[in-house]
Amino acid sequence: MAPQLKTEEKNIICSAKPGYQYPNISVAEYIANQVTQIDGSVPAIPISASHATQMLAKDYPKQFNLSSLMLVVHAGSKVAPNVVNQLMERYGVICLDVYAATECMAAVGDRKWPDWMATFQCGNLGTVNANVELKIVDLKNGKTALPRGEQGEICFRSEAVFVGYLNNEAATKATIDEDGWYHSGDIGYVNEAGDLFYVDRIKEMIKYRLYTVIPAEIEDFLYGVEGVEGVCVVGVPDPVDGELVRAYVQLKKGAQVTEKQLIDAVAENMGNQKQLRGGVHFVPIMPRTMIGKVDRQYFKNLAKQK
Repeated sequence: MAPQLKTEEKNIICSAKPGYQYPNISVAEYIANQVTQIDGSVPAIPISASHATQMLAKDYPKQFNLSSLMLVVHAGSKVAPNVVNQLMERYGVICLDVYAATECMAAVGDRKWPDWMATFQCGNLGTVNANVELKIVDLKNGKTALPRGEQGEICFRSEAVFVGYLNNEAATKATIDEDGWYHSGDIGYVNEAGDLFYVDRIKEMIKYRLYTVIPAEIEDFLYGVEGVEGVCVVGVPDPVDGELVRAYVQLKKGAQVTEKQLIDAVAENMGNQKQLRGGVHFVPIMPRTMIGKVDRQYFKNLAKQK
């Protein structure tokens, strides 16, 4: 029987090895323990979005020996570019964003080292792997292939694409089209070098009047505001405009940031359709799922109630 983890400690490192004793320690403690206890090194470590914010909130470089750490790999959900850039600067590491889906494993991630690092861009997922085709299609019709640089739905075709959902033919047909393309439900784009960038989930888009608003873009901006530790942007149902944009914000301890300051910051730096017309609500903690993602559904339900 696996040992029980402390319920109050959500930022832990766990191993999937059978019989391994899960340590109730932070990311930094784990790295430091490996360095000091087994006289080795931990050059790379996988983290979730919650680990990323934890590593910024805590002054781990002064508390632990993290000299061996060179690479931080994050997956599962998007980590805001502002957070990634701060992480790289504070810890002196390379942050590698990994993309995958159960329905189409190992489709993308080919990186031409060391040239790839010379032109590093936050959120760069690399190019498609061997024997994989990639295209970005128009979000409106789901068919028209878009040129490089334009955002649309990420689609893959390869032998690695799954056969289908068990006993759910309708869902299978909605995911794999007649030409064998797997429609990921993710928004992304390909740059001129052929590298893929993930933007957000299609289902998370906010419909404001005739506009579609991508929450991740607003969240990334707000993460760059001093004093902000966590953000979740959702749509608030509105009988006239469809949905209004609202931000749920967790502040860093001791930070003095007001709702008006955040609303004004967005108004001065982002497009009209991205304005926080649904307001800013401060929360003491940012609820997360079991794998460290911000629990967006929780906030969607909250927005429907208020």
